[in-house]
Amino acid sequence: MDSSGYLYAGTNGGGIFRSKRSTTGVGRTPETGIPEGFRLDQNYPNPFNPSTTITFTLPAQGRVALRVYDMLGREVRTLVNGRQEAGMKTVTFDAGALPSGLYYYRLEAGKSSAVRIMGLVK
Repeated sequence: MDSSGYLYAGTNGGGIFRSKRSTTGVGRTPETGIPEGFRLDQNYPNPFNPSTTITFTLPAQGRVALRVYDMLGREVRTLVNGRQEAGMKTVTFDAGALPSGLYYYRLEAGKSSAVRIMGLVK
């Protein structure tokens, strides 16, 4: 990051990108330390074999569901289903019994929802 707050990244193909977006993480309310917003991060590693980590952030306590689906929309696993406290959460998904392919995971919390895609390579 340079003194003006920009972060630069390059590619093997010669592309250079500039961003002013903060890379320090989720903002927190100073008084409580609770995250300011809802967020579902991309799983890591991706692609993965056979397990991966999914991280999400909740700004408030409430009912949360995190489910994994195949590309036909069939639910293959429920990772979280119940009440969760506010804060950053990490879940490990073990897909050892599933075939290679693309899957998507959906997080629902209150009125918020988000979807990401991940690849399982065996």
